[in-house]
Amino acid sequence: MKHTDSYSQKPDNFLKRSLRGYARFFRGILWLIAATCLVGLTGFLVVYPLWYFASGYKNGYSLAALGFLLLAVFFFLVGKLKASVRGAGGFGLWLKTRFRAFLKRALFVFLAAAALYLIFFLFARGYIPVASGIALVYLVVLGVVLAGRRDSA
Repeated sequence: MKHTDSYSQKPDNFLKRSLRGYARFFRGILWLIAATCLVGLTGFLVVYPLWYFASGYKNGYSLAALGFLLLAVFFFLVGKLKASVRGAGGFGLWLKTRFRAFLKRALFVFLAAAALYLIFFLFARGYIPVASGIALVYLVVLGVVLAGRRDSA
């Protein structure tokens, strides 16, 4: 039995398959171009208003950025709190068993953030020697506290 290539017997089939292959290739190229244009347009629509807002209304932009940051931290903490309450078996059990640990951790995070804010504030106002001293003490105390938490866990 003689083996024959299907393309050699039907030239119109070969032409159709070739054209289909080229069409698929160019369709992929067009999708790539369209996706690139969509990403560029989306980037422009997001970045340009942010740039305009930041350059024209510096205080408002800073306040909005800080607000969004605080909102993100708030939602993160609420999610952790919900998981902790669920893990304890309900809000009443959580209050009895995990509330004190939650308050201690929240106080630690608040004090660490406040101290960090104070350090940045002093650096920004030009009190570099004072800020450097406080930063050194902050880093030592934070290291001791974090090491103590890890040892007790």
